[in-house]
This record gives sequence, C-alpha cells and structure tokens, in this order.
Amino acid sequence: MRENGAEVRVLAPVEADDRQPRWPPELRPVIDQLCYSGGIFEDTHNLFQVAASGAQEVQLTQTDADDITPAWSPDGRQLVFASNRTGNYELFLINVDGSGEPRQLTNSAGPDLHPAWSPDGLQMAFEAKGEAGRWDVWLINTDGSNLRNLTNTADSDDGNPAWSPEGEQLVFSSNRAGTFDLYLMPADGAKEASRLTRGPGNEVHPSWSPDGQSIVFRAESERDGNHQIFVTTLEGQPVKPLFTSQFNDDWPVWSPDGGRIAFGSDRAGLDSRAGVRTYAIYIYTLRTAGLRPVTQGARDARYPAWHPQSTTRTP
Repeated sequence: MRENGAEVRVLAPVEADDRQPRWPPELRPVIDQLCYSGGIFEDTHNLFQVAASGAQEVQLTQTDADDITPAWSPDGRQLVFASNRTGNYELFLINVDGSGEPRQLTNSAGPDLHPAWSPDGLQMAFEAKGEAGRWDVWLINTDGSNLRNLTNTADSDDGNPAWSPEGEQLVFSSNRAGTFDLYLMPADGAKEASRLTRGPGNEVHPSWSPDGQSIVFRAESERDGNHQIFVTTLEGQPVKPLFTSQFNDDWPVWSPDGGRIAFGSDRAGLDSRAGVRTYAIYIYTLRTAGLRPVTQGARDARYPAWHPQSTTRTP
C-alpha cells in the first residue's frame, strides 16, 4: 500500500504463509570518478573530473595558470588544490558543482603544494617552502585559520603528507636521513616522526590503503632508475614493487574501495619533445593485476585523486 493507506493490493497470491517483507537496499548510482590535473602546455594545467572508465570528462577550472595536486573533501563536494594564479603557488578551494568562485586558502611567501584533506573534513595538511628554503609539513583549518608548522625542521625537506584513514597519523616524505624516505608521525605532532622506509633512492608521494595497513608510493627502480610504484606495510615488511615496467610511473593513490590504484605514467609516449614527459592516468586492479588507461589523447594528465565514494561494488 501507499504511505496514506490507499491502494492496498496483494503481491504474492499463493496458498502459503508469506511474512516479514523487506525493501531491497536503496539503489544509489555508483560514483566512480577521479580528478586530475591536465594541460596541453607544460606550465598550464586545469582540473578535470572523469569517470574511472574514462567517460564523462568535465573541466572544473578555467585558467591560464597551473592548477595541480587536487584533493577531494571527504563529502566529495569540494576540491582543494595548488595554483600559481596569483604568481605563487597557494592553496585554493572550489565547489565541484561549479557554484561560487575559487577561494584562496593560503597566502604564503613561498609555494604551498600537495594538500591533503583530513578524514573528518576539519583541516588540511600540505607542504610549504619557508624563507630558509626548506620544506615543511603544515596544517591549516579548512576555514583558513590555525595555520601551524607540524615538522618544523631546519636541516631537511619534508612534504607529500597523507592522512591515515582514521585521521590519527600522517605519512610524509623527508630527506632527513640523506635521501627521501617515508616517515610516520601523529597528526597532532605530539611525538617525533619515526622512519618507515629505508630505500636506496627517493621515496615520495605516499597514499594509505583504506584499511590502514599498507602504503603505496613512488620510488626509483634499482634496475634502471625509472620511477616505479612500490608498496610497504606498517609492520616493517620489505618494500616490494607493485609491478615493474620500463616507464616512469608516479603519484599513486589508493581507491576508497581498496581494490585499485590510480597513477600517472609516461608509457603512452604522447610527446616526442626532448626532456618533456607527457603523462596519462592509469588504473591498476590489484585482484586481477589488470592495467588500463583512464585518460587518452594529447593532454598531459597528472596527480590523480579518487572521489571519496568511488567503488566498484553496487551498494
């Protein structure tokens, strides 16, 4: 029957007892999308939203500047990103539905890059270059208040922060031991950072698995020095490559459902100019070891970011 009691009717007229009816789960449309930074020219990028299948691509920003390193808000309604549209790389916020104007979040003397939204949506971590020429990991509230330096190191560069799923820890990259390794520290800065990896090359751009047990990142291959994607665990298990290739793979990010990793790669070979790499976005499926492109064409595509509700499973 309807909510008002009208139109009472029998659905199963059989000679048996039928009891305990249940509605099926609400059939919500599956959101399976990414944002990335794309452009034709090396120093000009805009933000694009695209389905994981490569369809339904939408341009989110329109600028002659460099809009890079996007990150979604936990509710999927906003994006924070770095842009040099004011002459210096600062952090900006936009509404994904296109309403309102971009809002500038930081106003620093040096560049601010690689923002990461906290799981509770209240603050962001990012890397910033100070007056002494060193990079540190900073925190700021999403309304632009309470800016503070989390690592505050005088003799090393710290950056590429990523939140743990529960929001209690940050993983970041630092060269305090010589080369860039991954470090862990409490998000409130209550304890000193502890070293997680000890690779021979630079290890950067970490991304946490949704279960909080593993971290994917980019490092140099010992075989040929190309950028490759590696995975490590919090229990100190040996670092292992996700897969090997002869190309440069970068900026890996774990999907919210835990089954895939998106990354940028120059394997498409889209630009023949000497010294200029053009990247495309790819998705690697962990269960099948399958690899497929998301973006195609001549546009350079970097810094993929999963929509926080992306999933391969129907609700």
